[in-house]
Amino acid sequence: MQLSVILFLCSSLIALSNAHFVLQSPVSLGYYDVAEATGPCDTFNLTNRDNVTSWRVAGYPVHVLTTHNKVVFEYRVPLLNDTNTWVNIIPPIQETGVGDFCLPAVPGYPPWCAAIVFSTDNAAPVPPACRKSSDVAAVVTSYASTVPFGTLLVTSSISMSMSMPTGTIPASTTATAFQNTTTTQASKTSSASASAATTSKVVSGAETGIKIQTIFGWWTLSAAILGAWMALATLYCAGTIAAQSTSKYPTYNFTQQVDHSGNNSATFNQSYQLVTDFFRAGGPILFLQGAEQGISSSPIENDIIMDWAEELGAALAVLEHRFFGTSIPESFDGSLASFAPLSLDNVMEDAVSFIEFIQKSVPGAANSKAIVTGGSYGGNLALVFRVKHPETFYGSFASAPLTESFGPLASNTDKFRASEALSNIYYDASTLAAQRIQSAMLQFYGKNCTEAIPDLNLCGPAPNATQFPALYGASISTYRYAALFNYPIPAVYAPPYPLQYLINATLAASTPGEVLRIPLAMTNWQEDLSECVNWSSPNITGQLAGVSIADSWFYLQCQYYPISESAVPPGDLLPPTDVTTRVEVCSNPEWESSIYNSSNEFWQQYLGTADEIVDNTTRLLILQGGYDRDQGVGMPNLTLTDDRQHSRVIFTSGLGHTEDMFGESVLPRGVRPQLDAVRDTKLEYLKQWLGMYDAANLWNATTVSSSTSSSSSASSSSTSTSASWKIGYNLLNMLVGLVSSVFLFHLFA
Repeated sequence: MQLSVILFLCSSLIALSNAHFVLQSPVSLGYYDVAEATGPCDTFNLTNRDNVTSWRVAGYPVHVLTTHNKVVFEYRVPLLNDTNTWVNIIPPIQETGVGDFCLPAVPGYPPWCAAIVFSTDNAAPVPPACRKSSDVAAVVTSYASTVPFGTLLVTSSISMSMSMPTGTIPASTTATAFQNTTTTQASKTSSASASAATTSKVVSGAETGIKIQTIFGWWTLSAAILGAWMALATLYCAGTIAAQSTSKYPTYNFTQQVDHSGNNSATFNQSYQLVTDFFRAGGPILFLQGAEQGISSSPIENDIIMDWAEELGAALAVLEHRFFGTSIPESFDGSLASFAPLSLDNVMEDAVSFIEFIQKSVPGAANSKAIVTGGSYGGNLALVFRVKHPETFYGSFASAPLTESFGPLASNTDKFRASEALSNIYYDASTLAAQRIQSAMLQFYGKNCTEAIPDLNLCGPAPNATQFPALYGASISTYRYAALFNYPIPAVYAPPYPLQYLINATLAASTPGEVLRIPLAMTNWQEDLSECVNWSSPNITGQLAGVSIADSWFYLQCQYYPISESAVPPGDLLPPTDVTTRVEVCSNPEWESSIYNSSNEFWQQYLGTADEIVDNTTRLLILQGGYDRDQGVGMPNLTLTDDRQHSRVIFTSGLGHTEDMFGESVLPRGVRPQLDAVRDTKLEYLKQWLGMYDAANLWNATTVSSSTSSSSSASSSSTSTSASWKIGYNLLNMLVGLVSSVFLFHLFA
């Protein structure tokens, strides 16, 4: 029997430490990070009934994954005829610890904003995933100890509704009952799993789209390989990675010149964060250069520099990239002329003037050395800053920069190297799986809606000729990015270690259609590979309303950063693309700079990434990960030397894209031994650069950091992929059933 009258419920998350949480059960309607602070239920429609859970009055499991150590959950509900009046239906629950928190049989009333229809059936079965992590506890607290509803720091972005008799509010469960349920769960998650907390969930084939946020900011997708589909599939799907998306440190505005050449006296407000909590006079300035995202989506706490600050007595700073986030000149109107100040010279001068500002305004920082760091495009900026402005930037950590394969010319002989690196990553993991993928994708290549692939198993009406290429595009993207973002925590796809998940599923497949279904299901966050694939979901089509990439990113690609790494040679893992033709990396011909059509060699000189330039640069570390195809176009040939001031490339097998930048708040120690090793190596370099081991300090310095174990630990930075394969497989077995996190793509071409 079902009760028919609808009432709406939203739950607010009171964030005592800028916490994020993931609703695992019941099914949520989605997550929209941009409006997460908009109560009570984000921008979601309270009357939305697209995904309805049959909520059994006798009890239904409520499963949450929390990512920070202390939060208070409040459950409030309005009646259908008065959605402006919210009533607490149970006492607030104060939860501590990172990991799973599950109430196996919540009677009567569900939490969060969910589409619920009440049922008088027996209590719902408790799924195995409903468990309490060993480090998690919860107690009932008083209403007085919580933040007022109107002043929430974080409001749940889950939109749901439930059905029950009009005018009825269920009685509260006693404090004893809640305490009992939080202490009697049988299953436990590993500390690594719990600590490497997760992200927000969306239903497979969800109809709700969101912007995509990574640990270090907003990322975007483009791929010249598939033209129109890739233009549509720029930003899509489902949540936010398991890192803080809001910062406890305030954001300030710095008055910056619109044009540093002196041709324009106008200024604009450029956002920045500056942390001096740990600064000691003369200590370094650890500077994170923002890339294609705003500060609000790239908190400084998530970066490894936060873990070094106290030991080094460092000031920490992050500067938002001009024309991104809120750092946009007032004169900007989207016209070609208003884009003109977005030049590499101005971006560099922004950083130089910002460091000078810190040195002048922070007591004791006048002679502080600035060390710049950044990842991906930010890694290229970190490299070019050190090369072009060594007087300002004393050292640089450039994570996953591209040092070759620039420009659109067909004569670029490096354009295949990223794809070749990707092919090797798959073949190293499993030759059989790689051969199956290669064979299946060749069958997919060039097909249209009239040529069915057996066992592909698409839901509903077949896609038409216009829609069919989206399926091919989604498959290509998943094969590329499952390796690139092969993190131990959900980031792009629902399972952690998505590459291992994809490989194992491919080995279990029996036909090409079953192989091709895997990347499509992963794109849709679909847990059951035997179910049909909702090919029309915005995850695959990329057609999400209200979600766009800043044109600033596309403009700067046309002007000074024309990266070209999407071409695929014949015989590769994926079907060939742009074999003998140009690779157009500029989306708008009107934005092309006068040097856009230059050779790869010209661009390497212009950006300072040529081998000879990097080889003659001191105190520059380039870091690449073994799962990152950018290793193919980001490892210059440098002189091998024991001079610790000399530039160096550090390649770490078993790490994903920019993973060396992840702070311990994102990936705790012990999850990836090779990550711990490269963290220690970077810190040792930094100490040497700063003279902490000079003769005068030799016997007073801390000889071994608290996180460094032995030389064998450092040597593990080049360990084989098999070590993380084992770690990933074990963690995957525990977490593969959890559907959570964000679907993101990095814009490379």
